[in-house]
Amino acid sequence: MLLSSLIPRRPNTQSQKHRTSPQNHRRKDRHLRLMALRDRFTSTRAIADQWFTEYGRTIEMRTVYRHIRSFGLVSYRPHFVVRKRHGERRDPQFSVERHVHRTVGVMVWGGIAYRSRSHLIFIRGNMTAQRYIREVVESHVLPYLRTLRNPLFQQDNARPHVAKVTLEHFQQNEVNLLP
Repeated sequence: MLLSSLIPRRPNTQSQKHRTSPQNHRRKDRHLRLMALRDRFTSTRAIADQWFTEYGRTIEMRTVYRHIRSFGLVSYRPHFVVRKRHGERRDPQFSVERHVHRTVGVMVWGGIAYRSRSHLIFIRGNMTAQRYIREVVESHVLPYLRTLRNPLFQQDNARPHVAKVTLEHFQQNEVNLLP
């Protein structure tokens, strides 16, 4: 669809020779295509606004979207900002790498108290309640709490922290927990 179908026609008057020529419409079509190709990450709203500033006429986003499609560019929604030419879908230059499988995480544990702090502990992999007790509580939390006067231990509600096994372990070692 050419831009010529978008420009309102004048009533049939004697000034017919002043109508815009087909070459002018093709030029405007090329200009719209160039605006879309210059910055592929600009929105159709921005293209419509730029069109208004350059030509003094409004153009709807749907119209810009239709023209972008007719130029062989792909945009999935009128306000979506990524446009690709046909065949660029799998081009690594236009791809964003992302992980689709679970990745090994790192948990960082640290304790703070008034005028005191513990060392940071880095734990790789999935954290279970048993592993939390063995690698964090037994080896770091209890020795650190024994150095403090009247400690009150607070932790977030992560599953290993609120597991029944963990809470029973804190009770056995007489650790005061903040609810």
